Amino acid sequence: MASRGKRDFFLLGNLVADAYRVADRPCCANFKNLLCDALNFCGGDAISVLLCDYSVDNFPIIKKSFCYGFEKKWLSLYVEREFFRFDPVLKVAGKHKGVFSWEWALGASQVIPPAAFVEALNKYGLLSGFSFSISDPVDVSRCSVVVFSVKADCKEKWKDGAQLLSVLAPTLRDAFISVWERDKVFLSDREIEILGWVKEGKTAWEIAMIIGVVEATVKFHLKKIYKKLNVVNKAQAIAKAIDLGAIR
Repeated sequence: MASRGKRDFFLLGNLVADAYRVADRPCCANFKNLLCDALNFCGGDAISVLLCDYSVDNFPIIKKSFCYGFEKKWLSLYVEREFFRFDPVLKVAGKHKGVFSWEWALGASQVIPPAAFVEALNKYGLLSGFSFSISDPVDVSRCSVVVFSVKADCKEKWKDGAQLLSVLAPTLRDAFISVWERDKVFLSDREIEILGWVKEGKTAWEIAMIIGVVEATVKFHLKKIYKKLNVVNKAQAIAKAIDLGAIR
């Protein structure tokens, strides 16, 4: 990072600030934009972020993922052929925290990938890159790990990018976890709209008049909201929704 100028450090500060904003107000679209900006800043060609659970025999179970820049055919193959079962990067990420190259992971994982996996890596140009593994701070068992991976076509590029990613990783991780936590709730746009009016102190009847439905429909949506959020009243629903970033 020594070669980076003042402008780049200013951009780095903006990226960190953007990550804090996404963590505070989770949004999938904003997180994808954040990943794209991080990729451009780090100088890579593609980026992915995975939330992996290693609670069973250090075997990676992918709970959530975001990818940008990778070919769709590669992503389809990765899932369809279950390449994650013997991906050296994921094998290493469960034990090794911090930055490591894909080449190093291949040797350190002590796993011999099947020919189909190696063939696909060559076909889609995925032999050079780096990853950064960092624990999920919410998981006290430390079995959940967030893995950032960046495709970079030369060693000089990924060395510089790896340093930058190590600075960005903690805030990017927090933004990613916040988005994932919000996604688990699966509140519809209508439910979020109704919760917003509840927060403003409107009654079910008043909300029905505002959004153009009958009062029974609003009450039906409220029951669904309570069930999804695992709460029993409006006050709890508002507090939980705000905490998850579903409403402001």
